[in-house]
Amino acid sequence: MKKLKNEKQGKIPHILKGLASALIITLIFIAVAAALVTYTDMAERLVTYMAFASNCISAFVCGFITSRGAKNKGALHGLFSGLLYAVILLLAVKTASKTGFMSSGVIFTLLQCILCGALGGILGINTKK
Repeated sequence: MKKLKNEKQGKIPHILKGLASALIITLIFIAVAAALVTYTDMAERLVTYMAFASNCISAFVCGFITSRGAKNKGALHGLFSGLLYAVILLLAVKTASKTGFMSSGVIFTLLQCILCGALGGILGINTKK
């Protein structure tokens, strides 16, 4: 029982490190997108593509870092961390906007983050620690 408790406590720092890395990457993407839209004549519709890329890369990194701290089940660790990242991201968006919460965009973002997180977890579990 004590071993199981220690294993769970050992995973939490990796999950937090993965989430922190993902959120930092997202903030960098947001800052770059804002600067490009403000200071260049880039079309605002391209921000959608940058947001898509940001979510994919961030969820992938989150899953990768989280699963590196695990001994097995990398896809599951990546999937869970991608889901956590998506929930945090969607809560931040909901807090900042006044639009409805459930839409096809929300479902797409959840699926996108879960799949990219799982892929990051699969690749992360197979790297040397």
